[in-house]
Amino acid sequence: MINNNFEENNIRFYNKYNEALFFHREKKFKEAESCYLESININPYQLEPYINLGALFQEQSKYDDAIKYYLKSLELDPNNPTSNNNLASIYIKLKNNTQAIKYYLKLVESEQDFRLYNHVGNLFQEEKDFQ
Repeated sequence: MINNNFEENNIRFYNKYNEALFFHREKKFKEAESCYLESININPYQLEPYINLGALFQEQSKYDDAIKYYLKSLELDPNNPTSNNNLASIYIKLKNNTQAIKYYLKLVESEQDFRLYNHVGNLFQEEKDFQ
């Protein structure tokens, strides 16, 4: 019985999540948001809906909402490269280099991509913080 419940919830989650992805691709933002939130209600431990809600709001320049969902995704996976990168990008748009650096440095720790060092260096230079 427990296994059937788990499977049913898993099916319900992926059906709703896939519906959200469809609406998101079609730029039907309200419908996508609703489906992502429903998928989270079914399974709040799945990372992807939080990241995609962040992206959905970021696309609409609703940065406070995007930040909220990216941060929620980082509660589930603190080193998630997508969320850390997108948070850094948002903070650059908001001219908050200190926060952008914070999330780029988290990426540098896990990714070891030379381009990230360049981004961080440029932000430190803008902030004139060479410590």
